[in-house]
Amino acid sequence: MAFVFRLVIALVMLAAALVHALVPGLTIAGFFSDQVFEMLAGADPLITAYVDAGAWPAVLLGASTLCLLFGAFGVVKGERWAASLVFLTAVADAVSVYLANTMSYTTLPLSLLQIAGLGASLVVLFLIVRAITKPV
Repeated sequence: MAFVFRLVIALVMLAAALVHALVPGLTIAGFFSDQVFEMLAGADPLITAYVDAGAWPAVLLGASTLCLLFGAFGVVKGERWAASLVFLTAVADAVSVYLANTMSYTTLPLSLLQIAGLGASLVVLFLIVRAITKPV
């Protein structure tokens, strides 16, 4: 039964990694195509603010994407270090939200309650990963 829970949590982490990979993917595409902002016409203001903010928020989201991918692998194996990767994801996300909000031409359309909710969801994910993995 624990393995089923680990698979479900790993799938949740993979879904979160796909969302995290959107901005780094657009930033990488911007190196090869000058039409990134034309592709973003009418896109969510959150995505355009991240792309406007430059490389640092995208790099941090890329790092958190890698942490989630490797964390999902660790969860399936039942390793405790996967919880540390979820913690690193939370830190990278918080710093990238701050940088995207301060370095962009536009501000992020997130309220303080929404940012706290995003952080709380990662704390819950951290606690679940700690609970379903075996101690070292």
